[in-house]
Amino acid sequence: MTASKPLWAHQIKRIERTCEPDVHELLLADDMGTGKTRSIIEILRRRYAAKGRVMNTLIVAPRAAKRQWKTQILEYSKLKPIDILVLEKSEKRRCKDFYDLINVDGQLLRNKIVIINPASFEMKELMKLIEQWHVEILVIDEVHEFKAHNGVRAKAAIPIADKAEYRYFATGTLIANTESDVFMPFRLLDGGQTFGTNFYVFRKKYYRDVNASWAHKQNHFPKYECSEEGKAEISKLIFKKAMRALKKDCLDLPPLVREELEVELSPEQKKAYNEMKEEFLTWVKDQQDQPRAIVANLAITKAMKMQQIISGFAFDENRNPVRFKNVPRLEVLRELLTNLGKDKKVIIWATFIENYKMIAEVCEDLGMGYIKIVGGQSDSERAEDKLRFQTDPKCQVCIANQSAGGTGVDGLQVANYMVYYSKDASLLKDSQSNDRAYRGGSEMHDKVTRIDLVAYGTLDEGINDALANKKDLAQYILDKEIL
Repeated sequence: MTASKPLWAHQIKRIERTCEPDVHELLLADDMGTGKTRSIIEILRRRYAAKGRVMNTLIVAPRAAKRQWKTQILEYSKLKPIDILVLEKSEKRRCKDFYDLINVDGQLLRNKIVIINPASFEMKELMKLIEQWHVEILVIDEVHEFKAHNGVRAKAAIPIADKAEYRYFATGTLIANTESDVFMPFRLLDGGQTFGTNFYVFRKKYYRDVNASWAHKQNHFPKYECSEEGKAEISKLIFKKAMRALKKDCLDLPPLVREELEVELSPEQKKAYNEMKEEFLTWVKDQQDQPRAIVANLAITKAMKMQQIISGFAFDENRNPVRFKNVPRLEVLRELLTNLGKDKKVIIWATFIENYKMIAEVCEDLGMGYIKIVGGQSDSERAEDKLRFQTDPKCQVCIANQSAGGTGVDGLQVANYMVYYSKDASLLKDSQSNDRAYRGGSEMHDKVTRIDLVAYGTLDEGINDALANKKDLAQYILDKEIL
């Protein structure tokens, strides 16, 4: 065992609990950044020691975290790289790599650790091979990715989970939107012992239709909400098989300071924003002063167009980005980065590809080094960029997308500032991205500061309100009619 980092007290409790002979499953619902991965690795070490060998272990982790799992297993155990297989690339390649490593005389017999991402469950041939191999221990990191009760991935995971002897899951956001998020993770965790195997039976038991009085009328549309009694019962049942550690209770973290920095819209942005809001159509002049039509066909599309306008650009009808000539938000960002100085590390979160380019241009103008953690990067590119951000004092800015950089990316806690230039309205993505910088390891800073750029009186406020009310923007729009 490698003892380079001692275990925290809450990690020791999890390990002790799983050593009890009748405990075959455990959900770690700890805050992000509290060492869930290390806890599971120590649990695996003890299971292997009791068995006298590596057990057939399938680890499911976000794409960005797969190689981190391998790295940490090697760091905290005596296993060798040959014991761990990370499946990547095409389904054909994954099947070949899996078969080549596990096969013994035509049978899938070798005891190994195999690491895949959730999308692998959509690969039918790969799933057939993994089922034949017989998974003894199933680990799912960020199990909320399987919350859809009728999702393809969750359904494909059921037979593997049901046959596994041990199941260890982790998530920092088990209930991101509604209490029904717990149903499928627990169906995989314990075969339905806690909440059953039928989602509709679960919903009938814990939810109520607030539109039930219209049930016999032609225009009845059910709207299900979890009852207060249901919430209490669900919470009680969850912690029979789950453990939760909060950062404030188990880590000596610095204060997290949250600020909102007001930004204005330029007259051109304001005009385009209001026209889009009222008419679903606006015109924006490009760099050659030619008018370009910006059109939205649906309410959600309109909301996205409005977000783009707020951030400084919009896509025309041909999907070409058209920037506004004057974008006060960019100037506020420029001033903010200048005032922070060149000794600070900053993560700038942005939603749109055009935003990445705009922010990068600001960094270049200021002579600030930057990296990107966005979609489309290979794992090796992302690892190289992340290492540069961690170690190069001249690389001060990480431009990141909440989907690509918010899940499974460690090491960003070298940043003591986060700036939300534009953001996704998902509560899950917001909390996960926030915890990239505010987690174990942040003790190196006196404080961590989060700054949200907000144009008051616009959809920016609506997004903040939606997050505060634990709703995705789509549902918030329907409920509040803010468009």
